Amino acid sequence: MNLAHTDCNKKNIFSKGHKKEVKSEAARRRRRVESDVFGDLSRLLPLQPSIRAHLDKPSVIRLTLSYIRMQALLKAGEGFRFEFEKQKQEFTPLDETNMYLKILEGFLMVLSTAGDMIFLSENVSKYMGLSQTELMGHNIFEYTHPCDHEEIRHNLRQTAGRLKRDFVMRIKSALTHRGRIGNLKSTTWKVLHCQGRVKLSVSSSSVSCLLLTCRPLPLSHTLLSTHTFTSQHSMDMRFTYCDQRCFSSAS
Repeated sequence: MNLAHTDCNKKNIFSKGHKKEVKSEAARRRRRVESDVFGDLSRLLPLQPSIRAHLDKPSVIRLTLSYIRMQALLKAGEGFRFEFEKQKQEFTPLDETNMYLKILEGFLMVLSTAGDMIFLSENVSKYMGLSQTELMGHNIFEYTHPCDHEEIRHNLRQTAGRLKRDFVMRIKSALTHRGRIGNLKSTTWKVLHCQGRVKLSVSSSSVSCLLLTCRPLPLSHTLLSTHTFTSQHSMDMRFTYCDQRCFSSAS
């Protein structure tokens, strides 16, 4: 028997085993560091601890990017800031915010010029059955009716002299007809009346956005097509709102 050859084999086996163990330990160390980084990042998000506890890593990245973009928008101009001045009444800032959102009978949405949902108010779940954290960071085109995409693109375009926006779109809703929350596999279409304006940034187009209040309409989504339009009326049948499609249908 060749003892030198046997000893060499033992050394090779030991060397391979040692390298494998070193690589495994390095991988575990990287995963621990990664988890710590994501944990620290998650704690920086302005969310309730109960919500942060259920966020996966892709969600942490998505929400972090949304809040960074929101901060960039806020710094772009003082006129954009969502500030609620304190009044002499006995309201906390949270009470005031909830009061304003209740008066709106809808939710707030901030869209980038590419259609990314940078921010939504917390009460979006009341109207769509999907939470703020589920939607923020996703693109509006992932959740809206394909037939409305051209209309949405038209309103996202930066057009000089046309800052106001007023349009209707269909968006996915996880709410059932009885008001219960379902899942994305059983979503229906909800019709939203969106009103707002474009916030243009002189320094950079990347921080330009669309500020909207979105109010659900009691309409069936099947009523909307390229050949129909929606209108709202007061009790004496005066027009209080008319869809932009009215002009294209009339022509």
